Amino acid sequence: MSSRRLHFIVNPAAGRGRGGRTAPLIEESMAKAGAGFELSLTSGPGDAVKLAALAAKEADVVVAVGGDGTVSEVVNGLRDSDTALGILPVGSGNDFVKVVGIPTDPREALEAILRGVERRVDLGVVNDRLYTNSVGIGIDAAVAKTMNRSRRLPGQLAYYWGVALNLFFYRCRPIRWQADDESGETKSLLAAVMNGTTYGGSFHVAPKAVCDDGLLDLVIAGSFGIVGRARKLPVFKKGRHLDMPQVTWRRARRISIRSDWPLPIQADGDLLPDSNAGTEVEIEVIPAGLRVLDGSGVD
Repeated sequence: MSSRRLHFIVNPAAGRGRGGRTAPLIEESMAKAGAGFELSLTSGPGDAVKLAALAAKEADVVVAVGGDGTVSEVVNGLRDSDTALGILPVGSGNDFVKVVGIPTDPREALEAILRGVERRVDLGVVNDRLYTNSVGIGIDAAVAKTMNRSRRLPGQLAYYWGVALNLFFYRCRPIRWQADDESGETKSLLAAVMNGTTYGGSFHVAPKAVCDDGLLDLVIAGSFGIVGRARKLPVFKKGRHLDMPQVTWRRARRISIRSDWPLPIQADGDLLPDSNAGTEVEIEVIPAGLRVLDGSGVD
């Protein structure tokens, strides 16, 4: 593995500053392994896309050092290459690494990167943007908006604060959905299109999703009142909601969501632009579209 060219793209703001504090650990681990590497720091949103595109021209493996949002940006930077992805998870949620089998401990994740065991996993495309783990339309994206306004709170506390506020104030809106050849209409609290099983660090939104089956999981939670939301939140967190009558669950290659209302949309935790005219979301899967180093062989 030491003969592979590694390029680490570090988001210093990830995990409330944990990303920046990881750089010395990277340097120490690479020196001990005798591995050549380069390291770049992001300075703001979108930087990781540009840095990854440049790194892919020289590196065999580009390593995203951050959370799900950083991973998503790096993957978008790699979209025109077949460069492998490594992940050093130092974000708040780190959901994607859980389904890929990458250790959440930074030292173990670095060991996985050095061992270099590859696997192929699926990618999602939402309105021409790649994503690795989740797209959410509705209350979960509203939670992301709230988190962006609560940057002084630690990651998980900010998330739960966003959940608490939106349980009371988010309004369900009508949507029209299509999953391959099947379609329907419903009032929706959220519509999630998942490659992974969780988001928000611990919410098992799509507990049966498989990241290398060539399909995406559509999960729609229908209209719940405030009391119903509070009562069912633990059920959703544990992933026991798929059989509920208010929940729609489908697997498909292509999924579309339409609404006359401008609904908030998130992809891997990052907010996407919404339109004042309404919501139109087109999503499809790229089977085996990503080479990623997993945690195989790590003790």
